[in-house]
Amino acid sequence: MADNNKIRIQCPNCHAVGSGSAAHLERRLVCPKCRETVQMQPAEQPAEKPEQRHAEKPEQDTAEHKAPGARREASPNKSKAANAKPKTRTIARDKPKAETTDKQSDEQPRWAVPRLIVSAILALFGASLLVTLGEGVQSDNPDLLPLPIRVIILGGLAAAFIYASYLLWPRGIRLSMPNLGRKSLYCMQCGTTAPPNLKARGNLALEMLIWLLALIFALPTLGITLFLALVYSLGRHFSRTRICSACGAESVVPADSPNAVSQRDKATQ
Repeated sequence: MADNNKIRIQCPNCHAVGSGSAAHLERRLVCPKCRETVQMQPAEQPAEKPEQRHAEKPEQDTAEHKAPGARREASPNKSKAANAKPKTRTIARDKPKAETTDKQSDEQPRWAVPRLIVSAILALFGASLLVTLGEGVQSDNPDLLPLPIRVIILGGLAAAFIYASYLLWPRGIRLSMPNLGRKSLYCMQCGTTAPPNLKARGNLALEMLIWLLALIFALPTLGITLFLALVYSLGRHFSRTRICSACGAESVVPADSPNAVSQRDKATQ
């Protein structure tokens, strides 16, 4: 039959003290504080200060001498105090990280507003050049560029206008309606459940500068800069990866996936 008498046990690694039985000293246990499998040791009982022990004795002696029946009344209290269980220090387990709300995790990138402004400028600039070259293509003035070159430049400007509008409107919708279509993911590294951030190769400021220079030098380069800018932007678009909004790790999975559920259960144990 197992020994149910509670004793104080201590972890040899982190020196955390808890309550247990004599059977716990015979096998290796997992410490709830440091999470290590160790052989528990009996904890040292806190030594009573000699000053306090000597200070309590005269008070008890004087009380017994003053009242003869006090000794008989105090004996049950002493027996209760002797049979009382020693106070144990409860070790709180590590609490799992709370799930961050959408409002807390929805921090806009620092380039969100500059990108919105530059995209609007690119869209207006591309639309004005598009209208100008469109009028030139329809005319029969021989002083203008040949028709195939004008068509190539016109197509490049049209692509620039469409892409600038693409940058403008989704960003504006996302700024006005936070977390639109963003599903919460679980980070396997830090345990955070929140909508992820998008990380792409390259630099957003460099992309905006390339598009601005491509529109300015579109005519001298016969539209080649427009296609180069489009290739750079498409490369950044398809290189986007989802990262954790808290720690920046790429190990994010759907919050209801089996891996996320098992990892969350291990963290709460």
